[in-house]
Amino acid sequence: MVDGDAVLADRRWSIAYEASRCLQCGLCLEVCPNFSVQGAFGGMAAMVPLARLLSEVPAEQRKRLASTYRESVYGGCGKSLACRSVCPANIDIDNLLSRSNAAAVWHRW
Repeated sequence: MVDGDAVLADRRWSIAYEASRCLQCGLCLEVCPNFSVQGAFGGMAAMVPLARLLSEVPAEQRKRLASTYRESVYGGCGKSLACRSVCPANIDIDNLLSRSNAAAVWHRW
């Protein structure tokens, strides 16, 4: 039998690992139709570190971080996923985005 806490920890580790691969090069911002320097949407360059933090911070801090994620990522991303094809680290943007949305927006891992 698999321990539920172990499965949850494994999922969080997976998200943190995938997010840690981001080079912060900004190529994703260059192709994003929703990103603007003057805008509130931080693009994938903001989403990836937030996804990592969401998977690592204690539960009491996660609520505040989830609010930041909803405002700066979820609310601005049009899900065009143009960032996916230019990422030099080949980060699994789809998986990272869906898991982060589940955690920050729907409060589930």
